[in-house]
Amino acid sequence: MTSSAGSESTPIRTCVGCRNRAEQNQLLRVVLRANAVVPDTQNRQLGRGAYLHRNQECIDRAIQRRSLIRALGADSDLDYRLLQQLTSSS
Repeated sequence: MTSSAGSESTPIRTCVGCRNRAEQNQLLRVVLRANAVVPDTQNRQLGRGAYLHRNQECIDRAIQRRSLIRALGADSDLDYRLLQQLTSSS
């Protein structure tokens, strides 16, 4: 039996914008709060989350393709202002 003690692996997640896989710590988790997509920088907020690369291209692609609506289980259009402000201020 092999032991994995001491060899911790980082979880792999898929960006809903570009559909590329990356380590979880390289992606931004977002959650749905009161019909708004908000960043979860600490990865601790409750609820269904989705992961995105921290660049405008992936965010725009996810909005255009409505990937965030599907990934977050929303049933209507969402408010993306907080998410877009995050990348424009970086």
